[in-house]
Amino acid sequence: MFDQDLQNAYEKAIYEIFDPPISWSIGGLVPAIDALLEEHQITTACLITAHNPKSIIVAVDKNQEQQDLLVQFVEQNEWTYFIGQGNDSSGSWPSEDSLLILGLNEIESTQLGRKFEQNAVVFLEIGKPAQLLFCTH
Repeated sequence: MFDQDLQNAYEKAIYEIFDPPISWSIGGLVPAIDALLEEHQITTACLITAHNPKSIIVAVDKNQEQQDLLVQFVEQNEWTYFIGQGNDSSGSWPSEDSLLILGLNEIESTQLGRKFEQNAVVFLEIGKPAQLLFCTH
């Protein structure tokens, strides 16, 4: 998998969507996300980025290119999504543009993470704490 420091960074990060403005961290309940999911009559969501595949920092233009491919893939699948970001709470890692995709289950979330070479995605389910799903084999 990957080292404990990287896992700790994922767990301490602040995740957010911009409209509606909602932020959360791993392990915490997120009532505002629960309300958003209920509004859309679904029970799960996944926050994913295409930035910095395999947690290796790449150039800004490469990240944007990968993120554009993620948006295109999500739109082709006609999934409902919200634009957001993942932020390192220590400030040592750059913020990563992200999408909160509604309705994906755990398997679909990890498969999407693998497709975009992510080590982990954030999984949200009504009434449960936000959790990391590891995508590595």
